[in-house]
Amino acid sequence: LGPAIQEFTVTDNAGNSKSCQFTVFIDAPTEPGTIAATTNTHICQESDVSFQISGQLGDIQWQVQPQSTGIYNDIPGEIGSSLTTSFPENSLIRARIANGVCNTEFTNEIAVTVDSLPIGGDVFTDNLGNPTAITICIGDNTTLRLENFLGDSLQWQQTLQNNINWIDIENSNNDSLPVSPPTGSPTLYRVETFNGLCIMEAISGEATVTVNDNPISGSIIPSDTNLCSGMDVELKLIGANGARQWQIYGSGGWEDLSGEFGDILQLFDLTDSAQYRVNVSTGSCPIANTDSVNVNVHPSIALNTITANQNVCEEVLPDTLHGSPPSGGDGSYSYQWQLSSDLNNWIPADAPNANQNYQPQIPADTIYYRRFVESGACIGPVYGLLSDTVVLNWFPKVGNNIISADQEICENSSPPDLLISSGLPTGGDGSFTYLWQQS
Repeated sequence: LGPAIQEFTVTDNAGNSKSCQFTVFIDAPTEPGTIAATTNTHICQESDVSFQISGQLGDIQWQVQPQSTGIYNDIPGEIGSSLTTSFPENSLIRARIANGVCNTEFTNEIAVTVDSLPIGGDVFTDNLGNPTAITICIGDNTTLRLENFLGDSLQWQQTLQNNINWIDIENSNNDSLPVSPPTGSPTLYRVETFNGLCIMEAISGEATVTVNDNPISGSIIPSDTNLCSGMDVELKLIGANGARQWQIYGSGGWEDLSGEFGDILQLFDLTDSAQYRVNVSTGSCPIANTDSVNVNVHPSIALNTITANQNVCEEVLPDTLHGSPPSGGDGSYSYQWQLSSDLNNWIPADAPNANQNYQPQIPADTIYYRRFVESGACIGPVYGLLSDTVVLNWFPKVGNNIISADQEICENSSPPDLLISSGLPTGGDGSFTYLWQQS
């Protein structure tokens, strides 16, 4: 082994000789030796493992074969008898030994098992619109799912919103978790994920579960209302819990009133009867509806006419004043006949004055009459209806109707004219007609 000097001498037939020397180098056969791990070969991703080679003869080149490629590659610069390196995945490690021109040999292989770093993943709910938050009703439950994670050990945790103290949930080590938290502040959930020998946990994203109480419908006041056409009304919701939506019953059933979400509903200048209610909701809980209330709108009163004007003589009972049957209201009518001597100041007429027609008393002067009609909610000076007026023109009795004088006449003689003896008559309207009579 090693260098050796060789000398050769050549002699010809004439006895002349020539000598030369050369050196021969002889390499010992390559010995691969043995590698051994000096630290644990089951590690967490990116952790180091140390190896030592012994018994080798030749130059060293450490090599690694990642599981993902299945091909050995030299580890740059690693030519010493020891190696400390990290591994991103399961791999095989060996050394290539070469001594001079002798055959290359390889050491034994050592398998390195690598546990990947855990990945926390994402916690999802069944809410497709917002998969990381869901609202449920008290008594219901929902299932949370952990996705996009990597690990072999899971621990679910919970905390109240804005609370930094996360609490482990007992017996919650699967990738799904049914939950039914109490009402109150929203509850947040997450998962701690571990993998193999990796001591550092990974934290998942968070999901929020909010639990609503069942809605309380409350009630509407007033419960039923009668109005006259053109009136306003205010409906008020009391004792409710939840989001409000006022509704009206239309031809297609119950319909939402746009923008009406408060406790009070103001209705103005109504002309039609309708039913109203409030739809009360709390998230996913079953909707609660109030009892419906009726707003009954009576049509305005019409057809309140009376007849007729009269000329009435002193101490004579006037004819009955006739009133038309009215319309509108609720179909049931109350009447009040009124009188005035000057068309400005009106007082109730003498009783009985509450019938459709009216019999005036014997007047002592010219009197005006009118009729006031109310029905249902159409009452008072605004929504009741006054008729036009009729007048009873009063005239004093005719007086001073004196003629003169008695006469004695002879047969076949023409008597003198009979005369009004004391001037013109009085009373009446001052314009007189005469009719002489004989007996």
